[in-house]
Amino acid sequence: MKIPRTLIEALTFLIFLTGCLHRNPPVPIHFYTLQERKPAEEKPVKKSAPSLGILPFQSASSVETRILYRTSPVALGYYEYERWAESPGEMMTRAFSEFMDASGLFSSVSSGRNYSPASVKWILTGVVERFEEDRSSSPPSASLTVALEIYQTNGNIPIWNKRLTAREPLERDTREHLAVAMDKNLTRILEETLTAVSKIQPAEKD
Repeated sequence: MKIPRTLIEALTFLIFLTGCLHRNPPVPIHFYTLQERKPAEEKPVKKSAPSLGILPFQSASSVETRILYRTSPVALGYYEYERWAESPGEMMTRAFSEFMDASGLFSSVSSGRNYSPASVKWILTGVVERFEEDRSSSPPSASLTVALEIYQTNGNIPIWNKRLTAREPLERDTREHLAVAMDKNLTRILEETLTAVSKIQPAEKD
């Protein structure tokens, strides 16, 4: 017995439709970012202030837009549907640029790759080593570690470097509260950097 072609097509469509009805709806992806950061009070620029260039911050290979969490000193994981709106390196580059520009310590601040190193006196580089949710202890906390270095473009003389770390407990166990806690970490590191930079005595080239 030959089955009519129209019946085969109808059965095929019915099977396809049944599969569509039973398919799980897509899981929404939630994105988070950090707030704009500036000093509490913008200060006037001194005439002798050097110009500053900020190179794009680099990141450890584990630091990416997917939010990273740590369950032990050696165990890491990612939230697949909870992500940063941009890379931590981009967020740090912009935050340092805005903060330093409003500090009054520099005659000008340039960031990214759209400037010539020869046009500035100092250059700031940074590496984001940790940008994660630490769940290895209770309560969970936001953990941020960044390695910073400043050098003079005249002779590429290093004049300051430091690795800074900040941790802040989460008020609630959500990724939104992780972003809030990471904001607080960033503020502490920016303020600590600003204090240290204000005391730098530029090195002289031999």
